[in-house]
Amino acid sequence: MDRWAQLDEDERFRIALDVARRRGRDLSRLSTNIIGVGAGYRLRGAEPERVSEVCIRFLVRQKWQDRRARASRIPDHIVAYPLIGDRRVRVRIPTDVSDLSAGSPHAALDLTGGLVSRHKGTPQSYGSACCAVSSASNPAHKYLLSCHHVFSPTMSATLPRQVDCIVSDSGQRIGPLVVAASTRGPLAMDAALVRIEDEDIDTLSMWGRWPVSRATDFDLSVLHQRGPLFVLCRQQVPAVDGQPPELRTQALEVRFVGVTFHPIVFDYRSIAGKRFSFGYTIQYVGALRPGDSGAALIDTGGMLYGMHFFGQGSLGFAVAAPRLFESAAFGFDIVL
Repeated sequence: MDRWAQLDEDERFRIALDVARRRGRDLSRLSTNIIGVGAGYRLRGAEPERVSEVCIRFLVRQKWQDRRARASRIPDHIVAYPLIGDRRVRVRIPTDVSDLSAGSPHAALDLTGGLVSRHKGTPQSYGSACCAVSSASNPAHKYLLSCHHVFSPTMSATLPRQVDCIVSDSGQRIGPLVVAASTRGPLAMDAALVRIEDEDIDTLSMWGRWPVSRATDFDLSVLHQRGPLFVLCRQQVPAVDGQPPELRTQALEVRFVGVTFHPIVFDYRSIAGKRFSFGYTIQYVGALRPGDSGAALIDTGGMLYGMHFFGQGSLGFAVAAPRLFESAAFGFDIVL
């Protein structure tokens, strides 16, 4: 007898997360079309909306046109035998598939706001800041955390030569690019740090909306229970009283969709000419747009869950906070 439908949502989410964590890598080998496997909720509609059905989520390069072709690669259900109470029971976890054929890093060459990267004085790209962090061993050393591709659109490994300074949307210089997380290996992610040279700069251009704490692995495991999530991105404010429209930081509400632990292949060929594999990502849906890269994913209490870096349509991806603050990610420990 299948017990899945009899379990409450919390128990189903716990089981799906455990299956994705333990078996995600093996499940991704069911087809070369699969680029990632995680746990979360089903999406429905042309502009996908989340529905309250916990599932194992498959991310693919391109959806199969024939449902029978999909079924031959990805089953409608994944069978598992979780421990419930004092015994193991059989459950059939439904699956869902999302297409990432047209996804891209959320960079843009529109310089109307946000953080501007310059190479030899020439504007390169723009994006959002996630948060300010400090060196755990030297709190006086402050850094700005954002996406690697915001600071260096080509994702160059020779960072100091690629980008010679970072400026805020007001044109104020913040500092040189110090270090980027590796784009290879188990801790690979699209993230980088800029040293804040001016000691008087605390809030930069985030308009006072900084995360005040960061999520742990446990916080991620109960994320479905939490209230609304927001991406702190820039949205255009309409003209008022004859004033021109302007970009301001807005708390854009998004709906949590799922978590993927093992690496997903993301297509950066539009800016860097290659693909990268990044793991431990959070997925959500909302009115996202290019240029939101580097934005903080937070809740109403100011807890940082991740940093937005990639999207396709309304489906967005964030590097999970535990990965951002992994001790080996940047070569030294960072703290909020």
